[in-house]
Amino acid sequence: LRELLGSPTLFWESSWLNPERVEKDADHFRIGKAYHAMILEGHDAYTSRFYPLPDPKDYPKALRLHDDIKNALKALDIKPVTRVDVVGGKEGETRAAVKADHVAQLMAADRTALVWDDLLAKAERYAEGRTLLEPEQDSRIRMAARMIQSDPETSKAFKGGYPEVTLIWRDPRQGVLMKCRADYLKLMAIVDLKSFINQKKLSVRKAITRTIAERAYALQPAVYCQGADEVRKLVRDHGASAIHFHDGWTEEQCSDATAWAMKWASYDKPDKFLFCFQQKTQVPVTRAYYFPLGSTLYSIAQTMFTAGLRQFRECTEIFGTDPWLDLGEIDE
Repeated sequence: LRELLGSPTLFWESSWLNPERVEKDADHFRIGKAYHAMILEGHDAYTSRFYPLPDPKDYPKALRLHDDIKNALKALDIKPVTRVDVVGGKEGETRAAVKADHVAQLMAADRTALVWDDLLAKAERYAEGRTLLEPEQDSRIRMAARMIQSDPETSKAFKGGYPEVTLIWRDPRQGVLMKCRADYLKLMAIVDLKSFINQKKLSVRKAITRTIAERAYALQPAVYCQGADEVRKLVRDHGASAIHFHDGWTEEQCSDATAWAMKWASYDKPDKFLFCFQQKTQVPVTRAYYFPLGSTLYSIAQTMFTAGLRQFRECTEIFGTDPWLDLGEIDE
């Protein structure tokens, strides 16, 4: 919606409608998923899906350079191999030895040798398919979780509900199919985890207010609160058939979640929308703010939401999956 209100062409370019769109940075999404797993789902969920690589500071004497590994072999009176057999090749077929071959040769001769490549290989084996994180990333994520959990107010924000709940509904005015994913859904509130940068060293409140304005975050409560209202109606009308679960959930987990969702659907008052902000620093400052749903700002956001959906419907009808044009008169 933010991109669409800026320019339908820019929206189309980054959307699923563009067959040649460039995917966003995978590393950014990987870290975001790890951050969410730790804070929204807890330590056990985080460690079951992510594993930190060794920290170079913990192994200052680990051999890194190829020449260092060959010198370590020579110090053991072992001549570094020059050629090795080709795995799966013809009988007698060989190739020139590379660094990995000399690492394997050294480790076979001295299991106590500290070789950085071997430490990385062990980490990959210990990870057993879990996503690997840089040690600095792991440290920052753990610190971010500590800052939230140690705050008596923000720690309550991520309890009593379910993390990353997807809401799917059809907008009653424009007929557009909608989807949003609540970072944390509580019985009477929607909680969204956000980060902010404070390069100008403003007060925390000013920096967060500036971030909300620049990124049009006011749109989010307008969309999510409509989603909660509409999905509650779907659950009330269709019961358990409107509720779906992650693959791998046990029968007991599904039963508990269904009971919770039915209770959530029976709530008929406006939700609260809580932004939980963390500054992007090594020790992140954390602040939580309720978005004022009775404010003029919220009314403006609802108007923008309606305008964006109308433009989406109209562009879909006019252009389909072809590039969406951003038309304008010649100006002076």
